[in-house]
Amino acid sequence: MLAVPIIACGVLGVALYVYVLADDERWLIVAILCHLLLFLRTGPGGSGEVTPIGIPDIAFSVIFFPGLILWFVRRIRAREKFLVGWADVVVIVFLVYAFLSIAVSAYQGFSIEKGLREFLLFVPLLLIFPVRKEAEKEHGIRLMIWTLLVTSIGVGLVIIIRYKLDLMAAHYLWQVVGNRQQKEESLYMSGIIILFALLVSNRYSKPLVFFLLGLEMFSLAITFSRGYWITTILGLGASTFFIKGQARRRYLSVTFPGAAVSGYRADRPR
Repeated sequence: MLAVPIIACGVLGVALYVYVLADDERWLIVAILCHLLLFLRTGPGGSGEVTPIGIPDIAFSVIFFPGLILWFVRRIRAREKFLVGWADVVVIVFLVYAFLSIAVSAYQGFSIEKGLREFLLFVPLLLIFPVRKEAEKEHGIRLMIWTLLVTSIGVGLVIIIRYKLDLMAAHYLWQVVGNRQQKEESLYMSGIIILFALLVSNRYSKPLVFFLLGLEMFSLAITFSRGYWITTILGLGASTFFIKGQARRRYLSVTFPGAAVSGYRADRPR
């Protein structure tokens, strides 16, 4: 009797898997969200240790790589051009160079298995092609923005919980400083810039955006990465060139006073 629900779950899983891969937009959303599996499986602090391949890695690979291959196959069959500039060529050349360097490293005694694992870390760079294609549609831009935000906020919440647990276990000040959550800073930085833009768009609930912005800013703050704090402020400044009219004035009135206060409080002696 136990085999019946197991078979039913297996059939349902296969059907759901085929459903996701059958549509480029569905696959892209799921593929971005699946990065949560990789972000959340690693331990705090970014020790850099090589961890064994686990179920999250396998689940991510099963979703990501077949879907990415299918996306390029569909573009080629439709004779759509996906290399539209020198930046695209640079990405492809870099990935080819990274792959070929595995053989060179193996000749010098480096592990081929580790080389392949390092190479696979760069393969998600190919997401720029389906993301750009999706961003050609107005609703596609919104989908990409909120998918990125969900991923960023999900990782941030786990990092905040880990930091809280570390604080509860700390007995000395050096333990608090030593528990910096130095991981995925660029993800929080992107989320902060996007949320500041949504804050002045008048399309979304202000309390919700403020709440999410607070989570992202706190997630970035507990990384203690001042370089990323500065980069976030520079990113907010660069964003003004893409915002027009009255929205730009609202954006400037919100971002830079908030950034100045946050920077003062972060650098203030304790």
